[in-house]
Amino acid sequence: IDIITANPPNCSTDGPGIKTKVAVGRDTYFTVDTSKAGNGNISTTIQTPDESVLPTQITKTEDGVFIVNYTPEILGEYIIDVYYDAIPLAESPYKTTCIDTTSMALQPTGSQKVKIGEPIEFIADLSKCTCTDGDFNVSLTGPEECPINYKEDNGTSTFSFTPTTAGVYEIYGVLDD
Repeated sequence: IDIITANPPNCSTDGPGIKTKVAVGRDTYFTVDTSKAGNGNISTTIQTPDESVLPTQITKTEDGVFIVNYTPEILGEYIIDVYYDAIPLAESPYKTTCIDTTSMALQPTGSQKVKIGEPIEFIADLSKCTCTDGDFNVSLTGPEECPINYKEDNGTSTFSFTPTTAGVYEIYGVLDD
């Protein structure tokens, strides 16, 4: 009798490489938290759209979390199998889609330097993107939180905000499922 101590139902996954679309040619990752699952190891198989197996790099942290790194190279759907001591996790296989983000652009419409109280506008042009079946969201970091205004027209989205505090602001665009 082989008694195992691993308990895959107590494992959880998270991260951009397993839950969202991934960009072709860019490194991505996901985590497998096994801290509540007993002793064991994970293994993965990532099947590409052409049915080959994509190599992964798995690193275990001290707190029982495994980090799985991979780089998708082909556009299309990837099937990700995750095993804990050779037992598939409950939600496995996972599916993610590899998209071409090279045609996505987030550009300021004017100067990148503005005065306090003046709006700054950015355009996200997704009209040439092969990945139009997701929501394009913008986040902003800086010395204060500013509401972001949004409007859309024929694949082009315009975002704007008005800073009321001096400093450096960074705006990020993310394509979500």
